[in-house]
Amino acid sequence: MRRQKIEIKKIEKKRSLEVTFSKRRTGLFKKASELCFLCSVEAAVIVFSPGRGPSSSATPPRTLSSMLPASRDQL
Repeated sequence: MRRQKIEIKKIEKKRSLEVTFSKRRTGLFKKASELCFLCSVEAAVIVFSPGRGPSSSATPPRTLSSMLPASRDQL
């Protein structure tokens, strides 16, 4: 059995867009945290909001700026 194709369209109402973004951001941060716990790795997530600007989460909780220089050396 195949899954049904889902039509992706832009959310027009600003309030609905903000609520959906907030829920998805929370879920994304939670999944990153679970990945860090299960695999014993460090992760950082930066998400740019349509209206407010960037939100970030780092696991384990330390400053994001302290993680970035270390990751540049590994690229």
